Amino acid sequence: MTLTGESVEVMADPGRLAQAVTNLLGNAILYNHARGTVTLETVREEGLGILRVIDSGPGIPEADWPHLFDRFYRVDKARS
Repeated sequence: MTLTGESVEVMADPGRLAQAVTNLLGNAILYNHARGTVTLETVREEGLGILRVIDSGPGIPEADWPHLFDRFYRVDKARS
């Protein structure tokens, strides 16, 4: 895993933020290739702090994008 970017301050619930980052990193690692990479990047854009989790895995099929924020939705592993 690689950490890049600048220090960014945010106003957030520390527990919820840690949970969100843990989930994002866990998914990036779980669904990545055996020797894949995961990068955690922070940037400032237009006054906002942005956290990006970038991995070298296969990604989410475009057909599943509309459901990304549906509660409990899971991508069919046979297609990814």
